Amino acid sequence: MSEHVVSNRSDTGRVARFPTGQVILHASAASVMAFGFLSLSSLGIHEWIQTQHGGHFQFLTIQGLAIAWLTMVAGLLSNLFPSSPGKSWAGWSYMPFPTANRGPSL
Repeated sequence: MSEHVVSNRSDTGRVARFPTGQVILHASAASVMAFGFLSLSSLGIHEWIQTQHGGHFQFLTIQGLAIAWLTMVAGLLSNLFPSSPGKSWAGWSYMPFPTANRGPSL
């Protein structure tokens, strides 16, 4: 079996930076999706759809929009509130090989 090690890139001297591009992407995508969902009430057929069982959520497209919106909001929250401040912003590297300075293995 091969060992997989997760290491923090900031150990190599990289400075952690705020993920501005990721925040802009997640925030703008979530806001566009929210605007699209809230605009459903302006459709001419909106009143009839609301009387149906499930309303707009009976359509897979709207369900996909809701799931995508939740995903963007979760991404935005993980950008704004990382689990390890500084380390998450610097990024994690996935190394599929053991490192020499790991210490004794069990």
